[in-house]
Amino acid sequence: MPIGLGRGAWESIARLYYTLEITGDLVRLEADVFRAIHTEKINLFEAGALSE
Repeated sequence: MPIGLGRGAWESIARLYYTLEITGDLVRLEADVFRAIHTEKINLFEAGALSE
């Protein structure tokens, strides 16, 4: 169960993390997710951004 501590944006990222973990893709994709958020400044904190 993703917990965002009352922040919807954190819940979206937690959901992404757990999805990658459950599917076995976390190790393979965590650097790409980090790069997308911090280098490319892609807003993955909105639920709709994750499905695009």
